Amino acid sequence: MKKYITLILALLIFCHPGFALGESKKRAPFPEKEIILGVSDDVLADYHLFLAGRAPLSITDYSGPHSRRDVVEVVLFQQALALGGLPTPIRFKAVPTYRRLGAELREGIITGAATSFWLNDLEEDLELYRISKAVIENGQFEAGLYTNTDNARAMDANTLAKIQTLSAASNKYWIPDWTTLRALNLDTLTHIQKWTTMVRMVFNQRADFLLAPFQQTDGMLLFVDNMTLTPIPGVKVGLHGSRHFVISKPRPNSDQIFKALQKGLATMKSKGTLSKAYSQSGFFNHNAKDWLMLNK
Repeated sequence: MKKYITLILALLIFCHPGFALGESKKRAPFPEKEIILGVSDDVLADYHLFLAGRAPLSITDYSGPHSRRDVVEVVLFQQALALGGLPTPIRFKAVPTYRRLGAELREGIITGAATSFWLNDLEEDLELYRISKAVIENGQFEAGLYTNTDNARAMDANTLAKIQTLSAASNKYWIPDWTTLRALNLDTLTHIQKWTTMVRMVFNQRADFLLAPFQQTDGMLLFVDNMTLTPIPGVKVGLHGSRHFVISKPRPNSDQIFKALQKGLATMKSKGTLSKAYSQSGFFNHNAKDWLMLNK
């Protein structure tokens, strides 16, 4: 009997999960059980509304309600990983601001950012990031000057001289936006940390306009939390720089994840998927093709 008890105890110890711990440390799973992607809370809310119950990997039409540049980027990131051979479960972490998103990337709190970053926002800490090839090339980013339709003075500002009499709201940590607006020599430029607060400020006419990518909606209207803004007709600005997806280098398996992302993005670019997605979201917008570029 003692012989059988000894045998059973030996089997139990051998089969216990802790017994193989040393082995599992040597052979880290590929990849992590889930990939944690940071995303601004307002983008995450619109992303779920845009999906409307659909699986992100099934999306082939990037237009429709709640579609915009950053929303479709959340879809594109996941599709690129899957095409690169890494259909790993995604867990989103909502963050309040773009600046906080960058901090969590640097610290390795999140695996990556679900939306693209300006390259010049990454250059001070390049050793902490794995940066994809550009998803938006330098010179491709055009923005409208969005205002309240009831703001008659702003709606009539169809020249640089008239725009310079207006006030704008932006975030000083959005370097390309802030630099572009400062160069316009506006009457007033106010720093606002959160996007929704910025929209509310313009909607309530406490600032005349903000910068936003052109939308794919009728009239290129921008809808945020039951507020509607419209681009000042006939004028636009170009934001200098390229945008890229980013993986946090300190995270486990960041190299494998990054390689899958790069492979998937290359496939999507060669097939025209990236261009299609940005066009259908309204970001590449032919309706504003002939509008006056204020900062040429």
